Amino acid sequence: MSPRPFAALLLALCACAGQPAAPPKTVIEQRPPSADQIAAAEAEVAKARAEVAAATETAQRARAEEEAARQSRDKALAEAAAAKAAMDAKAREAAALKLAEERTQPDADSPFVYDLFQAQDFRPQVLPLPADPADYAPLAGFQAMDIPADNPLTPEKAALGRQLYHDPRLSGDGQLACYSCHVCEHGLTDGKALGQGAFGKPLTRSAPSMWNIGYHWALYWDGRAASLEKQSLAAWKGANMGAAEPQKIVDRLNAIPGYRAQFEAVFGGPASVDSVPQALAAHMRTIVGGHTPWDRWQAGDPSAVSAAAKLGWDVFQRVGCKECHTGVLLTDMQFHNVGIGMANAEPDVGRFKVSNEEKDKGAFKTPTLRDIGDSAPYFHDGSAPTLEDAVDLMLAGGKPNPWLSADKLKPAQVTAAERAALLEFLKSLDERCEVQAPELPPEA
Repeated sequence: MSPRPFAALLLALCACAGQPAAPPKTVIEQRPPSADQIAAAEAEVAKARAEVAAATETAQRARAEEEAARQSRDKALAEAAAAKAAMDAKAREAAALKLAEERTQPDADSPFVYDLFQAQDFRPQVLPLPADPADYAPLAGFQAMDIPADNPLTPEKAALGRQLYHDPRLSGDGQLACYSCHVCEHGLTDGKALGQGAFGKPLTRSAPSMWNIGYHWALYWDGRAASLEKQSLAAWKGANMGAAEPQKIVDRLNAIPGYRAQFEAVFGGPASVDSVPQALAAHMRTIVGGHTPWDRWQAGDPSAVSAAAKLGWDVFQRVGCKECHTGVLLTDMQFHNVGIGMANAEPDVGRFKVSNEEKDKGAFKTPTLRDIGDSAPYFHDGSAPTLEDAVDLMLAGGKPNPWLSADKLKPAQVTAAERAALLEFLKSLDERCEVQAPELPPEA
């Protein structure tokens, strides 16, 4: 009997017995995959394996090419460095040969008597001035520097002053040069909280920076010297250089043929207690900044400083820093009380000792911010160890005292990001300092 009639008969019987009929079952036949299906699947797997192998080979080849390129680049950089080193060595050799040749050739434009120098195997290094001495304006974007009528600036005088500035024989103990307290690596300061003079004598204030010092109308932290000539003489005779009897130093200079010839050529006579400070002042008028990233940005180079430094410049202006640190000199060259040391039992009253005016108690000259990132510690007593410490003190409005310059100095609220940007701006004021000590005249 076929399946269908049997199923119908079963349903009929169930209906007669009064029972519900069970639904028919569907039988699904499970058959194994065919040989063709298996072969197709295996082919797909083989194809995928081949693609993985090809991709792996491509990646390995790319890594090998990348490593070869890196090695080639490193080799090229090493060869370039070696070539530059060789070039620099040749340049130094050529410069030495040129200098040796120049020593034997008189300079028709120089007043120096080179026969004297050749006899001592010494010839002063005369550098060009930063600007025309007829209208001496060495700082871009700023006015001409005032040059005293009785001490005109010449390259030869500046060269003589540069030697004296670097010569420890100028000091009372023969150990300390002017440059010793104003070095490149510390922003033309000595990097100490309080200076140390000749014979190891401790000084009462920190060494100020020398950037653009020729533009300053009052020297020292309290402004007691009205010219570089007077400042040089006072520092030479005082505790700084310790030459209590400067004439003895002058006599020693005149006994050195190289110095004697230069003083004769520049001043028309031997060295004197007056002409030594004049030569020093001439050199100091050539210590000119204006080569910072900030200067380049102000001149139109948008890539010279970071975005953070530009934000910091905005913060600097908004919170009032520019009230005292103004212009290209970044100082108003005035005297202000920010409260430093005023809580001491016997505070340093600063400008008051010069002016004897009550308002000047505890007031000190606004320092330049040029090279501020390198000139720690800060303030006239070096009491702020870091730039962050100095910034925080000024943002807080200084230290309260009866003579605080509250008209200029006010507390300022800044965010952490603005403070960081302000510090970044200040670091963009770092100068390019390339001081090289000159050759000094040998003893007779």
